Amino acid sequence: MSNHTNNCPLITLTRSNECVVEYCPECQVVHLQIQFVVLKLDRQSLPDLCKILNHSERSLSELEYSGYPQPTSNDARELKKLH
Repeated sequence: MSNHTNNCPLITLTRSNECVVEYCPECQVVHLQIQFVVLKLDRQSLPDLCKILNHSERSLSELEYSGYPQPTSNDARELKKLH
């Protein structure tokens, strides 16, 4: 991992209403902020993250298109019991 500090010069790569992606060229760290969560990734991890997120989105769309049953509030309560 790099020697990233809080004083690094961050460059904003992109942003949306919910997300910001920034990059520190000195440390080669990518900051992915989703609301209140920040993930700090090595530069080399970004392509893999993009691939897995894109694949997950396609899989979820296919699942929804296939008519897979949507969870009910009872399902959510049962899941909470398991944790």
